[in-house]
Amino acid sequence: MKVAIVGAGWAGLAAASECLERGLSVTVFDAAHHPGGRARAVQDPALGELDNGQHLLIGAYRQTLRIMRRDVGPSVIDNHLRRLPLWLRSADRSFEIRQTAANNTPTAQAWMLLRARGLSLTDKWQVARFLRRLSQRQQDGLPSHGALTVAQWLALEHQGDRSCRWLWYPLCIATMNTAPDQACARLFARVIRDSLLNPEPGATDLLIPGVTLGQLWPETIAKRVTARWGHVVKKITPVDQGVQIDGEAFDACVLATPPANTCRLLAPETQFAELCRALEAFDYRSIATCYVEVSEHFPLPAPLLMFDHGRFNSNLTPSPQSPSLNARAHWVFDRPAILNEPPKAQLAFVISDANNLNEPSDLALAKSLVEQLEHALERRERAQVVNARCFVEKRATFAAVPELIRPAVKTGHERLVLAGDWTDTGYPAVLEGAVRSGIAAVDALMGHA
Repeated sequence: MKVAIVGAGWAGLAAASECLERGLSVTVFDAAHHPGGRARAVQDPALGELDNGQHLLIGAYRQTLRIMRRDVGPSVIDNHLRRLPLWLRSADRSFEIRQTAANNTPTAQAWMLLRARGLSLTDKWQVARFLRRLSQRQQDGLPSHGALTVAQWLALEHQGDRSCRWLWYPLCIATMNTAPDQACARLFARVIRDSLLNPEPGATDLLIPGVTLGQLWPETIAKRVTARWGHVVKKITPVDQGVQIDGEAFDACVLATPPANTCRLLAPETQFAELCRALEAFDYRSIATCYVEVSEHFPLPAPLLMFDHGRFNSNLTPSPQSPSLNARAHWVFDRPAILNEPPKAQLAFVISDANNLNEPSDLALAKSLVEQLEHALERRERAQVVNARCFVEKRATFAAVPELIRPAVKTGHERLVLAGDWTDTGYPAVLEGAVRSGIAAVDALMGHA
């Protein structure tokens, strides 16, 4: 079976991997000249090779880790992913929660919550009751509250200001890249259940890549397929016995492009009119990552620190302690502490839901972010910004809002299927959702092989 895959992001490459595993012939088309899609590496003359965004995986990414181990081997993954037990620590030490047990049992969860800093006993009790209620609910999440936002749901569940500020809002923004007063509660419930409430050993672990994401897995798959790099697909034509890609015949096609591109390719075919209407309803959120080289490396208290999520859009909110200080970043990574070949003094700041970010230059943003960090840490030493490179991925994720209609992988034509984190994976726009969609797409094709 000769399969065309349009799009070499993680969804398309997962589909390619599954096709290869099943003995199918694979040709990958992508407008870029390298694999990875939105998660791609860039060579910076001053800072070296950088991902276009600082990424983080978790141990609950079952399919992602399975397919990576199969394709590149467990030792490679173990060597290139820095594994940390769940550890959320604010830069100003107002909050800290840390998993110290090997297994995520109810007892371990209770002990982790009891030892958390920054929450009152009432807060902890309310969080514990909330998690217990959620663990006992049906697998479809919130059947009676499908239109609720995360903020509304947390209010109904009596989650206090501190619990939201330091635990639920950071998790919501980090996993869904959508502000809590806009994000879908049903989807967030799935995130919590599959991470914090996942009993599998290591499920709550944070996995920080020590190399670029391309080196971690995509480049390996790209070498095993026929690749048409720099090929912008202009026309997809379903036919009785398969699909034509710009006039070239294939037995089947996995269309693994973003919603707007998918709609552009399918719109000429009237049978996909309803699908295209659903895709046109998608809205998007951006993510900004600013890599900063500083004059001197002062190791952070943890490889990953969070900033105050007291307000939904903290990237636009002046700090009350210092009105001149624009509190922007949500997270900061200590890159010398996590990379296999560490730079001398480099930090990575992440700003989620960054649609309104406006800064005159990378250097100006970097200085503001370093000032934010030093203010939170109350440091007397002042590191100077030497170099900076900031990436703003305008359409990094879809807006994970309530009642969004996300299509299944099947299109109605048995030899043309969809893949992408925006399909109906049950997850927000994360790598695990992308990988699952690629696997599901090939499963759908094989049902008609």
